[in-house]
Amino acid sequence: MCRFLECVVVGAGDEGVAPLGGDLDGGALVVHSYRHRFGLVDGDPAYQATEERIAGQPLITVPTIVWDGTHDGVDPPRSRDEHVPHFPALLDYRLLDAGHNVPPGDPEEFARAVTDLHRPL
Repeated sequence: MCRFLECVVVGAGDEGVAPLGGDLDGGALVVHSYRHRFGLVDGDPAYQATEERIAGQPLITVPTIVWDGTHDGVDPPRSRDEHVPHFPALLDYRLLDAGHNVPPGDPEEFARAVTDLHRPL
């Protein structure tokens, strides 16, 4: 979901991308997104196979830095120990003073994580 209704939706229009607010009902899109997240409505059948793979929680085996925002109202922060089983190559866990969408909430930490992740590679 987008932080503001100024994001794009892939697969819309002739160019494959359309700004929200044009021919799309951004409010309805956001509401549907939340309903889907909480299992109240079905998603797009075209993505069902992907949804099923994700539901199986496959291991993320690439080097990873996980961060949780202390003010995340969507996914409350978890401990490092709760993340470790899903990320065998976990390089670091960071609990940040941020919400759900960390990159715009803390761009300096986002940039630091990218450079820190690149160093060991």
